[in-house]
Amino acid sequence: MDPDVLQPKRFVSVLAGPKIELPNKTVIEQIVGQMNASPEQIALVHGTTRYSYRELALAASATAQQLRTRQIEPNHLVPILCGGGVPLVIAILGTMLAGAAFVPLDIKWPEQRLQAVLTNLSPHVVLFERSLDTSLLEPKGVACFPISLCGVSESEPVVRNGEDICYGVFTSGSTGTPKCCLNTQRGLLNRFSYMSRYFDLRPGETVLQNSHHVFDSSLWQLLWPLSIGATVVIPDRCGILDVHATLREIAEHKVVMTDFVPSILSILVRALEARSSLVELLSSLRFLLVGGEEINPSTIRKLKRLLPSLSVINTYGPTECAIGMAFHEICKTDESKIPLGSPIANTYAVILDERNRAVPVGTVGQIAISGDCLGAGYFDEPQQTEAAFILNPFHEIPYPRLYLTGDLGHVGADGLLHFNGRNDSQIKLGGVRIELGEVSSMALSVPGITDFVALPHTLPNGSATLIGFACSDSRVSPKALKTELERYLPKGSVPSRIYLLDQMPLTPNGKVDRGVLMALLGSCACGTAQSSSKDAVLETTLTRIWRAELGLPDADAQTNYFDEGGDSLSAVNIILGISEALGRAVTVDMLMRAPTPSMMAEMLIRSSADEPEIERLRALVNDDLERAWSIIGGPRPSKAIEQLRPRTVFMTGATGYVGVHALDALLDSPIERIICLIRASCQADGRDRLKSAFAQNRIHPDRINERISVVPGTLGKRYFGLPLKQFRDLARSSDLVLHAGAEVNLAKPYAELRPINVQGTIDVIEFSSAGDPIPIHFLSTLSVFRPTSFVTSEAQTPPLTDALELSGYECTKAAAETILLEARNAGIPVSVFRIGEAMPSVKTAAINPKSIIHQIIGASIRMNVYTRLPVAVDFSPVDVLAKAISKALTESPNAARNYHVFNRRALNLQDFFAAVNERRPLKEVDYASFHAKLKSVSEEFPCVRELRGLLAQLPLPAWGDEGVDRFLGRFREPGLLYHETATAALGIDWPEPHELVRHIVTPASP
Repeated sequence: MDPDVLQPKRFVSVLAGPKIELPNKTVIEQIVGQMNASPEQIALVHGTTRYSYRELALAASATAQQLRTRQIEPNHLVPILCGGGVPLVIAILGTMLAGAAFVPLDIKWPEQRLQAVLTNLSPHVVLFERSLDTSLLEPKGVACFPISLCGVSESEPVVRNGEDICYGVFTSGSTGTPKCCLNTQRGLLNRFSYMSRYFDLRPGETVLQNSHHVFDSSLWQLLWPLSIGATVVIPDRCGILDVHATLREIAEHKVVMTDFVPSILSILVRALEARSSLVELLSSLRFLLVGGEEINPSTIRKLKRLLPSLSVINTYGPTECAIGMAFHEICKTDESKIPLGSPIANTYAVILDERNRAVPVGTVGQIAISGDCLGAGYFDEPQQTEAAFILNPFHEIPYPRLYLTGDLGHVGADGLLHFNGRNDSQIKLGGVRIELGEVSSMALSVPGITDFVALPHTLPNGSATLIGFACSDSRVSPKALKTELERYLPKGSVPSRIYLLDQMPLTPNGKVDRGVLMALLGSCACGTAQSSSKDAVLETTLTRIWRAELGLPDADAQTNYFDEGGDSLSAVNIILGISEALGRAVTVDMLMRAPTPSMMAEMLIRSSADEPEIERLRALVNDDLERAWSIIGGPRPSKAIEQLRPRTVFMTGATGYVGVHALDALLDSPIERIICLIRASCQADGRDRLKSAFAQNRIHPDRINERISVVPGTLGKRYFGLPLKQFRDLARSSDLVLHAGAEVNLAKPYAELRPINVQGTIDVIEFSSAGDPIPIHFLSTLSVFRPTSFVTSEAQTPPLTDALELSGYECTKAAAETILLEARNAGIPVSVFRIGEAMPSVKTAAINPKSIIHQIIGASIRMNVYTRLPVAVDFSPVDVLAKAISKALTESPNAARNYHVFNRRALNLQDFFAAVNERRPLKEVDYASFHAKLKSVSEEFPCVRELRGLLAQLPLPAWGDEGVDRFLGRFREPGLLYHETATAALGIDWPEPHELVRHIVTPASP
């Protein structure tokens, strides 16, 4: 971006954009120039339709020639009646070639609205889509020309003056008769010239039209790319608000730039957070423009965390100016509120008081704008034009008129324009003037609130009140939000009631539909609607459990367990509480699908009457087994088990905690080449992810050498997301597969984890079988056995009937083991490593941030206090585990056996902290004091996620000894339950647990 166009000149309360010279060619002349320079370049893409610049030129010329037969003159308005798409672009360009002004209309508008706007315009001619019924035009006697989609000769554009009208756009009719806002040739040229300087968009790159065609923001998306030789992608209009369809369009066409209104952007970000795999679909996107509504900063923060390299630009400007007049590239300093920004080139903004006088910097007033952006007023509405486009009294602004936007704003100390609501959204309740924009703005500043609308409402008794509608991504309760608003707003400005919605209802152009909100309020369809549970007694019982487990006395039937701080590990507590209270089995995946008392009650009732949940899970597992059997087939010939040492290893999961240490150990082995499948956009990106994993685990990134090859791909996609030929070539060049990849999440159900953990394992088998079968070494967990199991032999396999009662994660590992053992029986050499508690590395002391044991140790050392927790686990250093895996892989690649890899010499946490005390004094406290200290420190240092994560998992002191015992019951001492011979078989030299203390204890401050 050109830095010269980013810095406006400041005059007290007047903001001025930079002064630049405009090109001597109009927008249509620039587009014709691209048509002549690159005729075969693709200009438009719409589904399977492709238009080159030459084809577009011919079609637009045919339309222009039709218009010229009607003696079209400058400033004549030509309505374009269509549904958008390619016909719209052809009609716009044809109208511009003919020298007239275009006015987009929507064929889906109600007939009365269409009649009203056509009556208002009284046009000489209307261009329409061929499939349209034009009967509504016949009584008007208007000449109607169908839009030509092809042509035989090209036309030169009619040269027009910069002050001539270029286009008209109708404003919404929700507040009265629609008005047609007129904008000039100079205004459009100025906006496009600025964008060409501001954005580094290159010829051949793609822009997605993501705004409805009757709104002015669609014009830059459709026309500006054509003026610089780029490609415009037009989605099917029926899917414009389908976020997933839009994401697919962006990925398929490698879109680099598009536009979203904030309401749709919020939905997009939620979709990305819910399914992280969707983020990859936006990897091509460099610029995202946002405008039309006030932006919630939290939405942008989340988006930037997901896509840190994406430039997000807030845009501002009413329809009365050429597609906007202020830009602001959102940055990290925009914490609480995002500015509107600075005027673009050749434009101005000034803040006025009620008498249209400039106000001091920092004072809120009405935003007025001027400059080349300014439109020509409203068609055939001289009085409204005169009222809104006033004479300019300011000598600093060298233009004759100002437009009064009706928006409230101020110039901040940062020299930027800021938004403060609307001056026409003021209401009076009980004689008190209330600014609705102020209420909404304050609500959006509350953490967790993603959307908010305040509306006046008349009660049946005739009195008026203020109602709020909110959306939240962290289940902020209406009571909590109201309390926050009471802290900052006058009493009369605080809504009397607040309703929580899953999603704001939107109009077709993506803005909040206030009519639907009022209808919802009238039907009591939101917020405090009565529970739909069929069994009030069951729902009441479950609500009591929610209150006890979450420590929230005001939790109700709609309280979401996970939104209120519930975690994958602490979920065990509430599952046990439900099971004990009801005397029936409840699983974690059931809680994931039914996280509120109301939803859980309905699920339990339904599962009692219908097919049990366990049977549904069993059906999914059986489906996976059937697919695996179809790939495994019959027994393999004996030649498949030749005892050869591997030279090339294909590895999944190389960036995981155990996987990265296993890769590090392989670098010390005779293995010549290690091919790492890494989820990445390219090899360079994959290598960066690998370096980051090494650094996070305190392994020097320089160890990543030429022996490591990175293959960008995705475990869980068929053929790892690779072309079939590459998949098979990699398989035939590999001697062994080390399958360490998995999604580790104890909260997700089997169905959500199966793509990576189960179906990804089936793909590994298919990979192994692409040629002569090669060995598979699979990393599993001792948790595939029930906590009460006593395993007498490593050859013992976890019964699936038992595994179905485990967490979704543990069930996927058990299913994967079952599938791999079937492959072993068919002749594929499969070795399974069931590992215990992977503790910090002896060499580096790098911890696993997802392990609760690691979190307890880290928090205790950080806070200099510990509490007695009678937990005994195996202390198995991850680097020792990794060496054992590497040794088995290199020395016994075809052993086709199971290994239980854990340190039999378990250590009690009490003994561990006693050993720590010898090196670093820690104060012993009771559990309640430990919990209180942890809460205090996590609030003092909110950036330390591990502290907050641990706090969410630990039982509340109010639960007493029973709650703590239930929490501790999840841990087991492997040496008492599992047979283990791997230590001798692999020659593992486990360090004494007490010796690990000196590696783990590092200086830390509370």
